[in-house]
Amino acid sequence: MGGSDRAQELPARRRATGRAGPAKQRGCGIPHSTDHGISQPPGESFTQILERLKPHDHLCLLYQSREEWRAAAVPFISIGLKRGEKCIYVVDSSTAAEIRAYLGEEGVDVAAVERSGQLSVLHETEAYTREGTFDPERMIALLTVEAEKALAEGYPALRVTGEMTWVLRGHPGSERLEEYEARLNSDFFPKYPCLAICQYDRGKFDPEIIQGVILTHPLLIQGNRVYHNFYYIPPQEFLSARRVEAEVQRQLDNLEREEQIREALQREKDRAERYLDTADVILVVIDSDQRVSLMNKKGCQVLGCRAEEIIGKNWFDNFLPERYRKEAKARFNKLMAGNIEAAEYFESPVLAKSGEERLIVWHNTLLIDRQGIVGILSSGEDITERRQAEERVRHLNAVLRALRNINQIITREKDSQSLIERSCELLIETRGYALAVIVLVDENGDFISAAGAGDISSQEAWSALLKQLKRGDYPRCFSETLKRDKPFAVLGPDAEECQGCDFAPFRVSDTSFIDRLEYGGRVYGMILVRLPSEFAQNKEEQGLFHELVGDISFALHSLELGEKRQQVEEALRESEERYRAILELGEQAGEAVVMLQDDARGEAMHVFASEVWSKMTGYSREELLNMSMAELIHPRDRKAAMERHQQRMRGRVLPGLYEMTIIRKDGSELPVEVTYAPSSYKGKPANVGYIRNISERKKMQEQLLVTDRLASIGELASGVAHELNNPLTSVIGFSDLLLRRAVPDDVKQDLKMINSEAQRAAQIVRNLLTFARRHPEEKEPVDINKAVQNILEMRAYEQKVNNIEVRTDFAADLPEVIANSFQLQQVFLNIIINAEYFMKEAHDRGTLIITTERAGDFVRISFADDGPGIPPEIKARIFAPFFTTKEVGKGTGLGLSICQGIIAEHGGRIYAESEPGRGAIFIVELPVPAADSQRRKPS
Repeated sequence: MGGSDRAQELPARRRATGRAGPAKQRGCGIPHSTDHGISQPPGESFTQILERLKPHDHLCLLYQSREEWRAAAVPFISIGLKRGEKCIYVVDSSTAAEIRAYLGEEGVDVAAVERSGQLSVLHETEAYTREGTFDPERMIALLTVEAEKALAEGYPALRVTGEMTWVLRGHPGSERLEEYEARLNSDFFPKYPCLAICQYDRGKFDPEIIQGVILTHPLLIQGNRVYHNFYYIPPQEFLSARRVEAEVQRQLDNLEREEQIREALQREKDRAERYLDTADVILVVIDSDQRVSLMNKKGCQVLGCRAEEIIGKNWFDNFLPERYRKEAKARFNKLMAGNIEAAEYFESPVLAKSGEERLIVWHNTLLIDRQGIVGILSSGEDITERRQAEERVRHLNAVLRALRNINQIITREKDSQSLIERSCELLIETRGYALAVIVLVDENGDFISAAGAGDISSQEAWSALLKQLKRGDYPRCFSETLKRDKPFAVLGPDAEECQGCDFAPFRVSDTSFIDRLEYGGRVYGMILVRLPSEFAQNKEEQGLFHELVGDISFALHSLELGEKRQQVEEALRESEERYRAILELGEQAGEAVVMLQDDARGEAMHVFASEVWSKMTGYSREELLNMSMAELIHPRDRKAAMERHQQRMRGRVLPGLYEMTIIRKDGSELPVEVTYAPSSYKGKPANVGYIRNISERKKMQEQLLVTDRLASIGELASGVAHELNNPLTSVIGFSDLLLRRAVPDDVKQDLKMINSEAQRAAQIVRNLLTFARRHPEEKEPVDINKAVQNILEMRAYEQKVNNIEVRTDFAADLPEVIANSFQLQQVFLNIIINAEYFMKEAHDRGTLIITTERAGDFVRISFADDGPGIPPEIKARIFAPFFTTKEVGKGTGLGLSICQGIIAEHGGRIYAESEPGRGAIFIVELPVPAADSQRRKPS
């Protein structure tokens, strides 16, 4: 039964050497590569490839061992049964019992599927050689009947596989095998949802028979791989009388196509190399021997080397700092061995030719071929400057936290020494500064006390410095600060003031800020802090330090006034005649002074009211002397305030300082801080009160909350750049590469969508980071349409999930305005967010219409919403600071006030038009530059 015997019975045919062009495949689910090689991608099993076969697929299985045969034939039937298809297996060299056993091992309940009729195991005499002969027409008719029967029974498809060794027995008609295989491709598979595998044992068939089999099957299985068969000949050509001529033409066509493919591959290679050299990230390939096999132009720039100085060199020995090499090599070897997975993202330094270290954030991709892991492709972004900027942001945030904490202790500390000690500790605890020293002096400039924290070299050195200060022997920088007209100074490591100074070692090699603590013309001392040199010239850094100095100076001033007030209060308790001095001191301190007494008119009646109290309340002194204090106190505070007054009148000692709100004559509210001391007037008990307007302090406290939020936003923005920009860069880059390859159209469409959406996400991230970053105050020409569009892109997701529809009507010929674009975007963002909030609160959806146009010498931007509108009674107050109609925690009341300030500073105006229930329109008008206005005026 050898193949050589059977070859005598089949027509001899010339061995084909050309490659037939691929025919169109009907529903075939097998992907193919450009080199016609293995179909399945790395990591995908042979069974998974078989699962992607579809009805109308016609395959031949060429196997050389029992294992290869079983790996394809048995799963092919098992998959069909699991999918609910009707399956037929035709045995010859195997037995029906063997096939049933193999299917059982695959988890198939063979008895059940045979009972139901879903599976039939036939002998070849029941199919191919019925009546002892082979007839192609009869076999095709049999398959047609079975396919129609399967469809009638509700099966989605028919699945057939047959063992073809029966051909070797020389049945009459066997010489028509090739004709049969070719006719299946024209008469059966295009018409019926059937998929079939014809099994051929290469060890038993002559090569000429196998060659004919290859030419008549669109798909081919060999060695547990599925191939798109480019040797396949369509049936109309295979069965044609001019077949040889067609084959010759096909071979010539293949030669031409091969050359075109080679040229296309070369063009693709050249294009890929150009892309690599234009990419703004480092791209490096390291082979399994740790040597560099590819480095793009960006990588050469970062390393400061030419490509020939890099290619072929050991990456770790030549381009990593020595301290990292051992660990990096060990990890790389584990990656190559497959013992660990590649890290998604990690940071490590590289060593440039100049000796400079650059910090790179890497993303690794393993390179895998049929032999396994052969190397690694790393894409890296140089984040050296960004990390330095992040360090600066972190430092500024630390200073902001210190500033916030110091403002909080201002209201708690009761003496100046505790205040300066705690202030120095906070400046160090937040890691804003490495050293902080505060020195207090009296009105004559003589030393009072000092405090320090941070990198003080030793306790002995600090004690020596204190002794020097007590002697009035100030370091030169302190003396200069006390007498300069402009006291602030930046002291570098080699500052002239520091030459030969005993205090210089405290500052080590960093830079210091020094300034005078001064308020209202009174000098309270000086403050010095040490910070990294690279931050010293930053204007924002200096601005925060100035704010810090101002807050501490104000706190020292308040404590001094408090001490004086306490002294006067003690004197008041000792003698009634001295209360006039207290009144005078209160007037000097800007505080109101009152005396309250119970008489026949009522409780807590005014018997004295200072001029300051009259200005605070809006009532004349004559009106106040006929009023009870209870009439001025807000209803929510009135009961508690009057109970305190009654207890003091009964002689009970109470804490003297508390807050309350008064109602002024015009109906407005004013927060005040009150302290009372018992006294007497005309021989009867009385209460003398000091009342301070604390509205500015309340505003400062609310602004501190905003400052704290801004600090948190700064910290969050630095993480966004690291966590989002790098993966988006990789997605965009690699999808670009894939789009240039020969991939199916449906895959290419998906890749275009991935690339487009990734670029859109990257643009949104860039807009957000640009908006969140602190910007200089310079003004420049601004495209209003583009500025508004940038904000809409940032808000697109929130608007979508909140059912907010945005319509725009932008004037195409809108002139540019001279402005700070980032401040304008802040204005537009605030207006848009307000509109979204009130539309959603009103009816959980909304429509926002944004219009730009030129109106004379102004550019007008209108934001019209369909929210609830603005009630007339509050329309006049919407731009007032701290006024808000939002719930507590949802608004600061600063947004529109800030917007009005920004637009006014730009020479424009902002106003609102609204009718209750019919939405609101916020309108911003900005002046057009004079030159553009002249061009628009008629001659």
